Amino acid sequence: MGLPPVKFDRGALERVLARAAELQAASQSEDAGEGLTEQQLVELGREVGLDATALRQAMAEEQSRSIAPRDASLASRLLGAASVSAERTVPGTPADVLAAVDEWMRRQEYLQLKRRHPARLVWEPQRDVAASLARTVERTFGGKEHAFSRAMEVSAFVTPVDATHVHVRLDADMTPTRASYAAGGSALAVTGAVAAGILFVLGVLPVVAVLPAVAGPLGGLAVARGFRGPVARAALALDQLLDRLESGELKRRGSLLDALKQAALPPGFGRG
Repeated sequence: MGLPPVKFDRGALERVLARAAELQAASQSEDAGEGLTEQQLVELGREVGLDATALRQAMAEEQSRSIAPRDASLASRLLGAASVSAERTVPGTPADVLAAVDEWMRRQEYLQLKRRHPARLVWEPQRDVAASLARTVERTFGGKEHAFSRAMEVSAFVTPVDATHVHVRLDADMTPTRASYAAGGSALAVTGAVAAGILFVLGVLPVVAVLPAVAGPLGGLAVARGFRGPVARAALALDQLLDRLESGELKRRGSLLDALKQAALPPGFGRG
């Protein structure tokens, strides 16, 4: 009676495919080194029955991860990361998708272009009086929250998957927001320590005098961690933007209200 067929779990399958890629690269060219070209990887995937489109999407996702922001600061370890990201494969070409995102960031979030690369755009908040006034008016009368108004920068990285789809990665660096909340928390902690010192000097019972020294840092930590609310709203805004890209909403013409709003803005404001 023959042995039962061998089955590979997910981890084993990944190791087998990685080793197969290494062996094929070595056999194809001595100059292949430790990596495979995109076409070599597609050919390898075809040999093992993997769809080329799925492989290209996986490669696009890997490329986007390579430019992801990394925060190893003490504040990140104590309070949490200040950067949020969202990524998805959406219909369109790289140029069209980047143009649509750029227009949205300028007109809806009042950001201005900071850096431009072939596959990546980076924005920062507009700090002028007109932008501040527009945000205030929309928040007061429309209840609209501008999730990136206190961001350091927001970026979009686009990688083609096939002729009609691209992989989009959006990142928002909310470090200034975290710094603001951390400063408020530190101030509360210091106030508690100072209050405790004054109570000791005044001769208040130690068990009572020590209370501000304990409550101050605890309250300060709670205040500092409050930055997670704005960061969560920024993450939601990134996902909502990807929803619009995926549904094709950003390709539609703006509403009459949008046209009137832009007409009322100073010349050149919010435009490319």
